[in-house]
Amino acid sequence: MKRTFLCKHVGIYKPNKTAEQQNKTSYRVNCLWHININKNCEGMYEVTTFVNEHRGHTLNPQTVHFSP
Repeated sequence: MKRTFLCKHVGIYKPNKTAEQQNKTSYRVNCLWHININKNCEGMYEVTTFVNEHRGHTLNPQTVHFSP
């Protein structure tokens, strides 16, 4: 079983070409942060990939207290 966790700022914004979408902003700024976790055959969880680099946005330390 593999799980991947991504920063909510991952990816690049691809605007919709309609007029009402033109003035909207996006939080997608191509952040690289992600972690892959696998469950091995012994039932233990292993971190297989960890990219600890946030890009294009600031981090709020209070997120630790308020994020689900």
